[in-house]
Amino acid sequence: MAKTFTPVTEYDRAGFKYRAKSLFKANEGAYITAALLSLLPLLGTAVSLFVTLKFPLDAPSGAALGGMLLYRLASFLRSQALGFAVAMIFAPLTLGVTRYFLNAVKKSAAAEPGDIFYYYKNELKRALGFYARLQLRYIAIASINLGYTLVSVLFAYSGMRVTPTSSFMLGLFLLILSAVNIIATLRLQLTYFFAAAFFTDSPDRSPKQVFELCWQAAWARRWQMFVFGLSFMGWFLLAGITVLIAGVMYVIPYYQLSYSYYFISVKHQVIKRQKPFEE
Repeated sequence: MAKTFTPVTEYDRAGFKYRAKSLFKANEGAYITAALLSLLPLLGTAVSLFVTLKFPLDAPSGAALGGMLLYRLASFLRSQALGFAVAMIFAPLTLGVTRYFLNAVKKSAAAEPGDIFYYYKNELKRALGFYARLQLRYIAIASINLGYTLVSVLFAYSGMRVTPTSSFMLGLFLLILSAVNIIATLRLQLTYFFAAAFFTDSPDRSPKQVFELCWQAAWARRWQMFVFGLSFMGWFLLAGITVLIAGVMYVIPYYQLSYSYYFISVKHQVIKRQKPFEE
């Protein structure tokens, strides 16, 4: 018989983790299976990498500035297109995994296995539309990397005499650009930290409303979210060292269940503060 679920409405990272461990131990087999299925997108990433290596874009030898810029632009667009295609193919699965662990936390018991593939059978258009908008936001931030590359090419073809001063200025500029890229990417990831959870938990809300909820949830909580993710860094390293064996057997379920408890805590605070979304 499933236990009655009592949501934690205040931030309690240790409490989230304790509950996650207890829930995992109650039905390890189901959560390990879900964790294994959550790795399927890695197959898409492997195919994307194979295509990139098998069919490389040849850099034009002795090309003029325009040719080199076009080559860099084409390389960037192809990598983003492949990444976008993989993300869209597995978007319903990614959202389904979030739905599975979130329902498990709500029920305080293993959720229905069908939850993992729910969005392939139901609300597929809504899921793809939401995930496409989310991915386009990441691609926009990734374009900063394109700017980094293009600046380097422009400098190489500018004919400017290389001096300690010019090298220092270029290095400083690229360092600033890299810092902007890192900060912007991290900020975006923290802003949409609960995007998948809000989407699966709010079937009656449009993608625009889901993103608005993400902004509200992230307000004054980005550092808290960052520390929450950072607290799992040792586990993630262990998963990497063991070639994801530890990830499947423990780390992924442990993190997903902890994340779900954290989300429910934040959701109660956001919804309580923003009543218009409940009207």
